[in-house]
Order: sequence, then C-alpha cells, then structure tokens
Amino acid sequence: FAAAVQRWRNKRATESRANAPGDGTGVAPDANALDRPESPPGGVKVYVRKRPLFAHEQARGEFDCVTVPECAAASAGAAPGGRPSRTVVIHNCQMRADLKRMFVKHSAFDVSRAFGEKCGSAEVYETAAAPMVAGALAGRVGALFMYGQTGSGKTHTMEHLEKTAMEALFRGVAGSSPLKGAAQ
Repeated sequence: FAAAVQRWRNKRATESRANAPGDGTGVAPDANALDRPESPPGGVKVYVRKRPLFAHEQARGEFDCVTVPECAAASAGAAPGGRPSRTVVIHNCQMRADLKRMFVKHSAFDVSRAFGEKCGSAEVYETAAAPMVAGALAGRVGALFMYGQTGSGKTHTMEHLEKTAMEALFRGVAGSSPLKGAAQ
C-alpha cells in the first residue's frame, strides 16, 4: 500500500506541475472549490492539521495515508503558487471482494484550510484562533473544537493555541494589540 500511495503522490506532483489547475494535489477539485468564498461571519470553518509520522510508527512499518498539498517556501501552509491549501486527500487502502487483490482509493476533501505537517502552531493560531480572540475582545462569542483520533496531535496543537490565545487576551484587556506578537 505504501508504494501505491507514493506512486500516486509522484504522479500527481508531476501532473500538477505540468498542467493541472488547482491546489497542487492533482485531484480535480469541483468547479467552485478554489473560488468559493470564505465562510460567512458566524459560519462554521473546518481546519485540518496533519502531523508527521512518529519514528516508532515508521519502525513498525506504518505509512502515511494522508496528503496535504506541498507547502510553498514563502508560506509553510501555502500550496504551490502561494495559495493556502484547501484540500486533504485520504488514501484508503482496501481489499477487493475476492480478498486477493488490493487497491487504494484516493478521496479528496474540501476544507476551509489544510495545514501540512511542515506548518507550525503559530500559523495555525493566526488562521484559526486569532480571529476568535479579536472577536472575544470586541464582545463576540466563538468556539473552537478539536476532533480526531487518539494520538492525532490534538493536545499538541491545543496547548499552543490556548497559551497564545490567553497571552493575546490578557494583552488585549491591558490595552495593547491582541494579535501582534501573540504567536511569538
């Protein structure tokens, strides 16, 4: 399965560099995926953060079955061409009904923003939590939910978001800028 997933990634990388429009995944997005507007104020946004495989997972022979478009040099969360990634591809390794032949089903999902494994917690905060902190200081209400499988990185991400948000809130209440310098 790992080899099939890598072949898919290599093929899509070549195709996307050559002529595929979109966000660099090589998966054809729906017609409006790249140009769709952001969620309206008060709307629900879905953010996905991928974590890298741990060394002990690789040692057990586990392999990466999630692809987020490669990060551009200018921005760790941007797809080739500088646009933030809005697609996550899941490589579902399956067996055919005869239980003899294997295949990999590649499914692309559209999200508000996808963060690759090279993206840092500061970038996640600036995108996902900082607007809610600013809203809270302006008297509005927001909620941030973390959802995922055990070991998927929720606690690692949330610890940084909580710490940075609290610092920004206290700075904002004290009268200084709530957003600038919060992620340092």
